[in-house]
Parts: sequence; structure tokens; C-alpha cells
Amino acid sequence: MDNRCTAFVERLEVHKWVVNCNKTYLIYICMYIGYTLSTFFSAAFSGVLPWRIYVPFIDFRHSATSFWMAATHETLLMLFSVSQTLLTDIYPVLYGLMLRVHIRLLRMRVEELCTDPDKSENENMEDLISCIKDHKLIHE
Repeated sequence: MDNRCTAFVERLEVHKWVVNCNKTYLIYICMYIGYTLSTFFSAAFSGVLPWRIYVPFIDFRHSATSFWMAATHETLLMLFSVSQTLLTDIYPVLYGLMLRVHIRLLRMRVEELCTDPDKSENENMEDLISCIKDHKLIHE
């Protein structure tokens, strides 16, 4: 769909929404990673493991080093898990935002059909066919 954006206004609109998607992703990642790190720090400095995940090779009660190794191990596992959850949660949001902009651009292209007096009837027909193909692509 991005290949059809040849006008400067259309490319600018897509770029604007890509920036909005990046901001949305950044907000989500700050919330998810912030949760993980705040849980780690609050639990670890209280002297308990953050999520109490069983680690068979580390006895966290043995020493302070073992405790911090177990807490770090748990945090790394949770960062991985939270990252996977983040990707699952953010994908529909970003997909919806980009779908919305493509529908808006298609609407703009349909509104521009047959408004250029320099285009022939065949060129206008090709533009209409392109709009129909884009509409079908959006529905898929």
C-alpha cells in the first residue's frame, strides 16, 4: 500500500503516522519495562525475590551473591516474557493505526478521481481501478 503513496501529502501523512506508531511503541515499552524494573528493585531491596521463580541451581538463601544472582536471573526471564507480551499487545494497536491511515489515504485518492482536467478518460479509469485494488487489499 505504501508504494501507491506517490504524492508528497500522502508520503507526509504516512511518515506522520509512522512517527505516531513509534511514539506509541515507546510509551508501551516504557510501561512494560518500567513495571518489570520497579518490581525487581522494590522486591530485591526488600530482601525477597521479585517473582519467586524456582531456580534449581541457585540457592538464594545461601549468600548475598546467590540472592542477587537469583534475582537477576528472574528479572532477565521476566524481561524476556514481558517483551513477548508487549509485542503481542502492541501489534493490534499499531496495525489498527496504520490501517486507519491507509483508509484515509484511499479516501483522499477517491475524492481526487476525475478532478484533473489534464488526465484522459483511460488514465482516470486506471486510477479508479487502482483505488478498487487498494480497497480489496485493505479488506484482505
